[in-house]
Amino acid sequence: MNIVKILSSSWYGAESSSLLKIYRALIRSKLDYGSAIYGSASKSTLRPLDTIHNQGLRLSVGAFRTSPILSLYILCNEPSLELRRERLALNLFFKIKSDDSHPSHYNVINPKYGTLFSIRPSFTPTFGFRIGTILRSINTVDFPVLNKSDEFPPWKDTRLNFIDIFEKWHESTTHNLVYQSIFYDHRQQFSGYEPVFTDGSKADNLVGTAVVIRNSIVSGGLHELCSVFTSEIYAIYLALVEIADRNYKKTILYSDSKSAIEALRSVSPLSHPIVLKCVEFYLYLTGKGLNIMFCWIPGHSGIIGNEMADKAARRPATVVDNFVPLCDALQAVKNQLTKKWQRTWDEQNQNKLHDLQPMVKPSKNCALNRKQSVVLNRLRIGHTRLTHEFLLLSEPPPTCTRCQCILSVKHILVQCPNFDIHRRNRFGSNICLKDLLDISADSSSKQSASTPRASSAITNLSLPSSPSVAALSAIASASPDLTDFKLVTNKKKLKKDSPIKTNNSITKAEKISKFYTTSSREVTNPVTSKDNISSHQSALKPFDTTKPTSVDIELLPMAVLPPLEKKILQSRESDADAEMSSSFSSEEDTLEYNMSEDLEDSPAVISPPPSSKSEKTKNKNKYIPTNYKNR
Repeated sequence: MNIVKILSSSWYGAESSSLLKIYRALIRSKLDYGSAIYGSASKSTLRPLDTIHNQGLRLSVGAFRTSPILSLYILCNEPSLELRRERLALNLFFKIKSDDSHPSHYNVINPKYGTLFSIRPSFTPTFGFRIGTILRSINTVDFPVLNKSDEFPPWKDTRLNFIDIFEKWHESTTHNLVYQSIFYDHRQQFSGYEPVFTDGSKADNLVGTAVVIRNSIVSGGLHELCSVFTSEIYAIYLALVEIADRNYKKTILYSDSKSAIEALRSVSPLSHPIVLKCVEFYLYLTGKGLNIMFCWIPGHSGIIGNEMADKAARRPATVVDNFVPLCDALQAVKNQLTKKWQRTWDEQNQNKLHDLQPMVKPSKNCALNRKQSVVLNRLRIGHTRLTHEFLLLSEPPPTCTRCQCILSVKHILVQCPNFDIHRRNRFGSNICLKDLLDISADSSSKQSASTPRASSAITNLSLPSSPSVAALSAIASASPDLTDFKLVTNKKKLKKDSPIKTNNSITKAEKISKFYTTSSREVTNPVTSKDNISSHQSALKPFDTTKPTSVDIELLPMAVLPPLEKKILQSRESDADAEMSSSFSSEEDTLEYNMSEDLEDSPAVISPPPSSKSEKTKNKNKYIPTNYKNR
């Protein structure tokens, strides 16, 4: 966990995807080890493990401490440890069930002491009984699993004969008539070989397989959990059985499944069990003198035998086998547990992330740096320092001074009328929170040069350390645009009464004071001084400020404040020093205004009187002209 902490930060560090991979490799792997055994412990015993899991996910995405745990699971596409343990237990169960030689096969399939566990629920049940409980929770009935096939010895040749007549032709650029012409020429060349067509299909939980040989059709159905690949490869196995029954000496098997043909080309001990059975049966038939070749043909290209097999596979007459291969069983377990997770997520109607992402699925990857990614994740979850820090400080929730409602991410970005001007300028009208925060990777690469992108505005918003709503509303109503705001970071902690802190406060007041004015004069002839020389630097080199997005009016001189803010400041004068100390102690992100932007629409402001605390400050102020205007 310390490695994840070092590599993660709110403003620097690795990407969220990289941190999640590190967490899964170093931490989750240790939590998974032996989970089938210790998973029978009580919930109170297992609860401390959830804390480790949640902390790893929160650090990976940079979420705020108050973020809901279910939102972290959805954002990281990582289930809870309970679902994780259930999946690993089911995987182990079906692996044991598919291997007759496993030492625990009989005890797991036929658990004992059922009467005892039904009478004494306090007793910890065995692994086999716990599996039955898990299967009932995901609405799944136990099903037979295809037994594991024996491996081929290394000296045995498992190569099959293939014909590639359509290798140079691409389906997207080749007409069906061309395919038909090529196939009929091929049949004239191999007229002595009996053609056999195979196909498989899966639709609406109906899995079918079919074989067409000499205008006769052999079809059947499989278990609903079987995949399309299983139906395709099982059709080839049925064709080999028909060839053996009819004793055809020369045969060509035609299949429109490239994946099935490629699986027969590259056989390994980890191959599909039916693929291994096909190879084993093929070697048996060729050993008896039969000549069998395999050929891929394009599907739905008008080849008569293939069309007949396709129609028969869609409507199987009877059920041939009710088995499920191990790979399909593991995929079915994953799908059923995902549905269980989805049902839990559907119940979270009040969750802020549920409105943006109602489905359990992987999040889209965006080309953002760590800082922007953290900001976007916090906005999507709906928990930021501005809106939810009161939970950590045991304070009342912040409210909007204009709307008199509790401050939230949705209210600031979509609903609050204070930001209507900026909202229309950057995003247009009739926008919703999903349009702003549901950003795909494709949209970032196809950004229009004339239209500003939503992600650049959202990810450049910082998360303040103190919710000064009054100043935030004042800035929103007076500032011309947010386009030239940049993210900077305060990396130094200043002492309470140092001269540098005083100068920074004055510089900050000069930056903000242009929003608190009633004059309509323009800013002309700006003059630079030593105290605020940093405000005239290039926009490529932002200077450090100590407060984030919102402006704390307690740090502003009285001369630059409107009457209402003066009254508020006077009523809270006793707490000014404490607020200034706390504001400089936080190292959060801020928004910096570009001083080179056009100030024609911004009225001038009466500059604050120079400080007379020290002789050095007086000497500096001697060189400031009387017509000095704040910027």
